[in-house]
Amino acid sequence: YLLFVPVIWIALRWGVPGAMLATLGIQIALVLVARDATRAPPLMDLQFLMVVLSATALLLGAVVTDRATALKRVAQSEARQRALLEMAPDAVLAIDRAGRIAGSNPAALRLFGGEGAGIREGATADSLLPGLSLDMEEGHAALDARRQGGSTFPAEVAWARLDEPAGEGFLVTVRDVSDRRRVQEELRERDTALARAMRFAVAGELA
Repeated sequence: YLLFVPVIWIALRWGVPGAMLATLGIQIALVLVARDATRAPPLMDLQFLMVVLSATALLLGAVVTDRATALKRVAQSEARQRALLEMAPDAVLAIDRAGRIAGSNPAALRLFGGEGAGIREGATADSLLPGLSLDMEEGHAALDARRQGGSTFPAEVAWARLDEPAGEGFLVTVRDVSDRRRVQEELRERDTALARAMRFAVAGELA
């Protein structure tokens, strides 16, 4: 019975491989000891105890091995998601149910805080995205976002509610469309100038 303590510890520490090796070593030792009938109980009696010991060790080892495998998969998934967020060109904000910024990626730090600056601790979504209403599970909006320095910029915002077990809150992506607005404005000015030139050309031909 004293063998249960080290065998259980081995199963919890090394999983199924450790449990198998431990029970195999004990089985070999029992066979060698049971050869001398005067010093040990009959081998058959020891085998019943060995079955219980082996079943306990293998069950614990299987649980530990499955848990280690699941933790490894979760760690790999989190590493992939973290890499995707860090490489994303758009700002990504995690907002809790109280409306506070719970997390952000490097693009969000650059967009709202400037190069090398971070988002203030305890900052709220309304301070960065005034007018944003997260009353639906997912959606899109166009608004004027505000940097921590006070300047504003046009932004396109998309959000989605986080499902359990991630917790209550929203994942919000923010894209700065200042360059697009500037290009569109330049195109409109160019079209206006072209139309004016065409009208002058037509008037000159008529004259």
